[in-house]
Amino acid sequence: MKGKKLLTLALSLVVIISMTFRTAPTASADYAGVDYSRFNYSTNGRVYPASLTIGDLKFCGTLRCTNNFHLGDINDAIAEVFEATGLSERDLLDAQKKIKASEKDRQFTYEDGIRIASNLLSIMGGGTFQEIGTFVVEEISKIMLSDNKGDALVDTVLNAVIMEMNAVGNTMTDAALETICLKYAEMSYKAFAEQFSLDWGKIGSLNPLALLVETLKVSYKEYRLDVERWNRRVEAVEAKELLKSFYDAVNLLLEQRDGSSGTWRLKIVSTRDRYFSFWGSENNLQRWSVVVDMSGESASPTSPKGVFEGTVALYASHNMRPFDQKLWYGGFGNFKEGWLNDVISTGFYKVRMSGGTFINRSIVTNNASFRITASDLISTFSTRAKGLPMRIKFDSAAFEIDEIRVSSTRNITVETSVGFQDANENTTGYVVVDMALHAEGIEGGGDGIRIYRDRASGDVGMIMFGQTKRDIGEGEEAVIWDTNIWRPLEGGITLHIGG
Repeated sequence: MKGKKLLTLALSLVVIISMTFRTAPTASADYAGVDYSRFNYSTNGRVYPASLTIGDLKFCGTLRCTNNFHLGDINDAIAEVFEATGLSERDLLDAQKKIKASEKDRQFTYEDGIRIASNLLSIMGGGTFQEIGTFVVEEISKIMLSDNKGDALVDTVLNAVIMEMNAVGNTMTDAALETICLKYAEMSYKAFAEQFSLDWGKIGSLNPLALLVETLKVSYKEYRLDVERWNRRVEAVEAKELLKSFYDAVNLLLEQRDGSSGTWRLKIVSTRDRYFSFWGSENNLQRWSVVVDMSGESASPTSPKGVFEGTVALYASHNMRPFDQKLWYGGFGNFKEGWLNDVISTGFYKVRMSGGTFINRSIVTNNASFRITASDLISTFSTRAKGLPMRIKFDSAAFEIDEIRVSSTRNITVETSVGFQDANENTTGYVVVDMALHAEGIEGGGDGIRIYRDRASGDVGMIMFGQTKRDIGEGEEAVIWDTNIWRPLEGGITLHIGG
């Protein structure tokens, strides 16, 4: 079979597979000349929407079947393509031989480069460009036509020319050649030009891009001078197209059908944000991350019926900056509302604040399970289903882990030593304030932030409490919390599949 006929047949394969094949005999053994690594042994099959909701927060994913094709499935598809197209193992082996025959003379030789460079000198004006003659011969030949720089680019252009010639009838106009060379030169000329410190102004109007285009054009013409080498390359390009179209045809045929078995997987990986109020502070950020990864026991690519098992995990992290900004200004324990403003406004207290509040929650089970029944198939997954999704409700007992970690390392220190003298200038003395507060999570985690006083001494009451107190000492001022932080969980955790 001639190369032209092979290419025409190859280009028609993708169209042919869209037709309804009649059943071909089942292949009993692997086919010679077939590279089985180029087949998709699994393809995505049926897909159903899935989501998990936490209250009014919705996290989306899919219940997806992956069709698993056994070797027999692939050989059946190969047999159908062979029967529908007239191709055979011999055609594939012949195509591989043509590709191999072209590989030995695929690269340009240094002699090719010298001839190309000489032609370029002639094109650019001969003696006018003697200053760059050495550059053109030695550098262009090595960089444009070598293994590590020019080979891939020149090969791409030659292959594009061959494809164009096959499409229009084995001819190549100068305009078409210019268009093809310019297209691929534009992709590479910047890196090419940056290789040199050459003063491109010495070449007059011939800029690096133009030089690259001319090199590619001359490369094509030089390659064609060796008729046998050119014919081998044409046959190799056609053979590659034939093989590519053959493998595409088999893979597309497999995509149109189910494999011998199926792997059903429910997967939801999603994140949603929520802003909430906490202890009177607004716009604290809560970020829920959901991971659902469950697999079904069904091996049927058409039905997800059976038990699904796997992991359901919910993670909540927080940005509590608005709460931290409000914390020390609020009233708790013996401290009145706005006490820190009063302290700061006096101007003679040293106030130091640092740290922040971190709250995280993990709700995880690695043993989640549910069952899809025959009734579920009818109501949810069949083509006649009404579109109502399955609902699987998870309660708190379904999770093996439910941990809340609260860490509030925010600290504040207020201190001063102020001298005074009474109106009669008879009595002098000092008011000394030395106090430190810190907030911390309840020991062992859980809901709660404890405000704790490390030390408080001196006449601090006038500002802090509205009355004079001395040597208050250490102690816990308050435990604060706001259950609004977990409001979404009050709506329950529900998995929805299908519909």
